Amino acid sequence: MSLTLFNHQKPNANEILEQKITDLKEPEFLLENSENELSLSPIAFVARFLRLIPRKLLILIEHFSTYKNSVFSIVAYCIPSGIGKYMKVNAEVFRNEYLKLDDMDKQVFENISYYNNMLITLFNGVTPARLKHCSRFYAAMMILRLFQDKMKDVQCAEMFDVQKEVLRDICKNVCLELKRLKKAAAYLQEMAALRKPVSDLLGFLEKYSKDF
Repeated sequence: MSLTLFNHQKPNANEILEQKITDLKEPEFLLENSENELSLSPIAFVARFLRLIPRKLLILIEHFSTYKNSVFSIVAYCIPSGIGKYMKVNAEVFRNEYLKLDDMDKQVFENISYYNNMLITLFNGVTPARLKHCSRFYAAMMILRLFQDKMKDVQCAEMFDVQKEVLRDICKNVCLELKRLKKAAAYLQEMAALRKPVSDLLGFLEKYSKDF
């Protein structure tokens, strides 16, 4: 599991450009037709509208394959970065919700040493100073609970100790990212297994958002 999926530091424009140039020198990202004309491979094409570096799309495909396209792993990827600026992580709720995750979803934490160390601290009764860095997973737990229990927005927000408006904005951002994933899954066979869970999530959140 790569930390690149969930870190909050964005590469600068020069790094992105350099990586794209490097990627497009690789045969897996370019196709050559009978007239020796080059075009983007399906992976490179999908990476473009997902706004990803092509190589990072390979990491994304591996991530969803590893975690069997679980709702939690999909939502965790879709949560906007920097969400910790708008909400605080309630340590007690975080512990309780973590224990409710199935073994596959728990591995999302446990396979990343940084977060795993934070979990050890949390379960020893100490609140780590960097708990805000878990905000992306905390928000994913919130959306997962909303999806599984079909809760009202007020109930869910109160349970996770966040403002209802924050929950609303998270849902909207997740929907935008899910739409991109749905398009990618429809186009790219390597992401075909995402089609149903992404559609189910999107259908629920879009309908739910109308109630806000």
